[in-house]
Amino acid sequence: MSKEKVLAINTATPHAGVALLEDGVVLEECLWLQGTTRGVFRPYQNLLANNVKRLLESLKVSPEEILFLAVTVGPGSFTGVRSGVAFAKGLALACQIPIVPVQTLEALAWQSGPGTLCPLVDARHGELYWGVYQVMEQSLKEIIPSSVGIPEEIGRRVGEFTDLTFTGEPLWRKEKLPQAIREGKFSPQGTWCLRAQAVGELGQIYFREGKNKKAEEIVPLYLRGI
Repeated sequence: MSKEKVLAINTATPHAGVALLEDGVVLEECLWLQGTTRGVFRPYQNLLANNVKRLLESLKVSPEEILFLAVTVGPGSFTGVRSGVAFAKGLALACQIPIVPVQTLEALAWQSGPGTLCPLVDARHGELYWGVYQVMEQSLKEIIPSSVGIPEEIGRRVGEFTDLTFTGEPLWRKEKLPQAIREGKFSPQGTWCLRAQAVGELGQIYFREGKNKKAEEIVPLYLRGI
């Protein structure tokens, strides 16, 4: 049996998701809210395991048909990243499947490109995860790596870019962002929530570049401890 399918997982952001891709085409995708939403806690790993199981059963796909797993390794929600990486590593070890680690901000930039992108992810405590990336048709170049800082500092750092596009869920609360970001260029609203599809697409590029790893080599990118 030839392995052609890619299972993509994102649990680093409030909108988590899983997707199954084949030859770059999404066969099915599931998106859900995780963590504490409107005062109600929704567990991380239980939802992930159940949704992956449901996805594979719906498409009648066995783990043996999966070429590799693409998973967001952070930065993002500490519990979300930890749960997603742990699940992916467990599945990879059990089924002997390689993993392609994908940084959250890179996937968000890829989803919102092409162009020069500054993706934003809530880091709590008044800070944001951010970076700057040049997204082209079949590649992504890191300009400023994944970082964490207060919005005012980010606004100062990105002032040197003349044609920069912001993306990410924090834009829904743009009134809380500094003027440099608030008055900047935004990607379409439909790209602000990271989809597992984008994780899988970028993962395919990285897989072709030989960036796949064994489960025991995967290390989360937290940037912060909580």
